[in-house]
Amino acid sequence: MSVTKEIFPLPQSVSKMTRKQRICIVGGGFGGLYTALRLHELPTEAEVKPEITLIDKGDRFLFSLLLFS
Repeated sequence: MSVTKEIFPLPQSVSKMTRKQRICIVGGGFGGLYTALRLHELPTEAEVKPEITLIDKGDRFLFSLLLFS
């Protein structure tokens, strides 16, 4: 049994098929950004597609090494 199920048990009336999956990615660097983009592109059905949330301390992605070019 997973830790999530032990801490936050689902009510008996909620089935797995009706509960939407959520993915939270912490960190908006190259790894976090490309992970979120790749997960969004995965072929899944519309009603099964997970909700993807990317959390970062900045509000935009900036690759500062390209600023000098």
